[in-house]
Amino acid sequence: MSKKFTPWFPADVKPVRIGVYETRFGDNPRISGFSEWAGEWSNQTSVNGGDNFFSDGAIQKKEWRGLAKAPK
Repeated sequence: MSKKFTPWFPADVKPVRIGVYETRFGDNPRISGFSEWAGEWSNQTSVNGGDNFFSDGAIQKKEWRGLAKAPK
């Protein structure tokens, strides 16, 4: 079963809830990964997890999407 995601939100719309979201840079949407939102974005990690591949905590302009339905 595949997970259903929300549509991509533009970088100027920020998440309401703290959590981990799939993120990508608006200027290069092919670079995607995961970032934690807690009032600001954390460093982005690769799609497969592992080490941070960008020291991008200062980059707050990220498109994002989350799970369309909370896991049970």
